[in-house]
Amino acid sequence: MKLLYPLNTLDTILLSLMLLFLVSCSKTGNEDNDTESDSQLTTVDFAEMSDAEKTIAFSDIAKNISHVKLETNENVLIDNINKIKLTKNFIFISDFSNLYQFSKTGEYIRKIGNKGRGPGEYIHISSLEINENHGKIYVHCSTRKKLLVFNLNGEFCHQFNLPQINELAFVRDSLFLAHANVLVGNEEYIFYLTNPSSDTIPVVENHFNWEHKSDHVMGIFGDNSPYYRFQENLYFKDTYNDTIYKFDSDSLSHTPVYYIDLGKYDMPDKKRLSYTVDPDKFKKYCDDYYQVNVKESNDYLWIQYYTYNYFTQSEPAYGLYNKNQKKGFTIVDSKGEKSRIVNDFTAGEDFWPLLIQENTMIDYIQPFEIKESLSDSVENDSLVKLPGRRDSLRKIVSQSNKNDNPIIRIVTLK
Repeated sequence: MKLLYPLNTLDTILLSLMLLFLVSCSKTGNEDNDTESDSQLTTVDFAEMSDAEKTIAFSDIAKNISHVKLETNENVLIDNINKIKLTKNFIFISDFSNLYQFSKTGEYIRKIGNKGRGPGEYIHISSLEINENHGKIYVHCSTRKKLLVFNLNGEFCHQFNLPQINELAFVRDSLFLAHANVLVGNEEYIFYLTNPSSDTIPVVENHFNWEHKSDHVMGIFGDNSPYYRFQENLYFKDTYNDTIYKFDSDSLSHTPVYYIDLGKYDMPDKKRLSYTVDPDKFKKYCDDYYQVNVKESNDYLWIQYYTYNYFTQSEPAYGLYNKNQKKGFTIVDSKGEKSRIVNDFTAGEDFWPLLIQENTMIDYIQPFEIKESLSDSVENDSLVKLPGRRDSLRKIVSQSNKNDNPIIRIVTLK
């Protein structure tokens, strides 16, 4: 297996471990799945899931909800949250251009780093990783090709230069799993390990190869990360790939665990925008195929899917796959329209998790967006399963101004 960059700074033990897992490199895309762990591979019938429709509410799958109002002051004005990270003592919030640290009860602590091009500065936040055990915050800026390291007190420690990478996930020590978008067709790898010295070793090869015939690059990008964590393990899936892999940080090996069988909704390689380099041609069939993003909790795979039509991108569809029953469904509302989880705990905004940590789900709502639904007490109160939580939310919203920071919703699953 060819190395992308010379491994001239990794120690002998780490090199040996990494070489061990080269043997298990898996294929992606429309190639056959790695047969090494076929017995552990679960197939998710996407066509069946997309055709089966069901209305589902908080009370069907969850047992509690709590709300954390993020403090608003002149130093922290958040519009749309891009990333949320919860640790034992803190809430970290990124709005793509800034990183803020709050207490678990929402008090503002500090802004971490600054926007700019100098040391300790970033243009935007492509990846955010918190290692509470080592007291480190990793901020990856793909535009500037650098990884910034801060401590939990927000102090800048150092930074490293990296090659062009879409997103990073922390593995261990100074190792990261990198994701690279396939843009011109001759990329060798979609996922690979790298370190702050830019030593690189392949994990998942790129099998989407074509002859790039244009002087510019075009591609489809979703809003979701290719990574998620479940039961302290790292999982990863590329937008175009149909396989979810589990990464073992001890052995540095990866195992295919879920195969998302898109069937007729799987876009053929030769119809991809990057292949055709013709937006008008691509528009004719971009609504016919889906790209899928997945998160995981104890009982479910949380599946968000949307078409490749970024020209008139509409709200994604949402589905749940029951891991015990090995069946899934698309979520719809009472009118049969595609929907999120119905919020019958407090009424108001429906729910889809931005983050899942074990059996805890997190998203956010804007105070001004839910004022109307909360004031409609006669109609909604009869539907509320947790009236005490609704009263608490009403109080938070009544004390909020139009431009106040969001409210974090934390939902505990059954």
